[in-house]
Amino acid sequence: MKSIRLLAAAALAAGTLLAPAAATAAPAGTDIVGGDTIPISAAPYAVQIHVNTTGTAFNCTGSLISSQWVLTAKHCEGTRSVRLGSASNGSGGTVRTIVADRAFAGGDVRLLKLSSPYSGATVTLDRDRVTQAGPASAYGWGRTCSVCNASPTLKTAQVSITAYSSDAYGGPALQTYGQDGQVFKGDSGGPLMVNGQQVGVLSTGSGDPDTYDRPANYSEVSNAMSWITSISGVTGR
Repeated sequence: MKSIRLLAAAALAAGTLLAPAAATAAPAGTDIVGGDTIPISAAPYAVQIHVNTTGTAFNCTGSLISSQWVLTAKHCEGTRSVRLGSASNGSGGTVRTIVADRAFAGGDVRLLKLSSPYSGATVTLDRDRVTQAGPASAYGWGRTCSVCNASPTLKTAQVSITAYSSDAYGGPALQTYGQDGQVFKGDSGGPLMVNGQQVGVLSTGSGDPDTYDRPANYSEVSNAMSWITSISGVTGR
């Protein structure tokens, strides 16, 4: 997968108002890489991003926002197909090729248009900016160690939103630290979920699965919401 990144441990208490990220290291927390394996029914909107037309060359993670549009990271380039409705990497579910690819100028966000509509469950986008620190969930098929391949099945990790930060393109982002797991290569473009709504798109992190005191940064969905609506018609809530 192309240039993806990660998160690590520690968190602010829920309810704390967010502020720009400080330049100091986060306190150490649980030393775990992995989180939990889940069925696709637990996150039916999760999408595998592939760089061939048959859905067998995994690159990134994304989310289905409507019957014909997938949201992922701008740095996930070269997408030719997506696999939907399957937790198994490279098999099962439904494959759709990509007929349009749009990159957001204001941050690490990209939209992919499917060759034909898909009737699966879609994610709800949060059009309001996150203002308080607290718990969130990350999803993806990223690697489980520095020398491992992409995960063969969908995984989730519990994380904490701790501060405002910047994404790979300088756009506004949410900084997170892992609690029971951390994202790594292949999780790029994956959704950050709070109370059942997507608030972020995974952009950057430390890139070291053995270091748990460094953050990940998720492009803010709210920042791109007007653009997303103009392209896809999805308005969020």
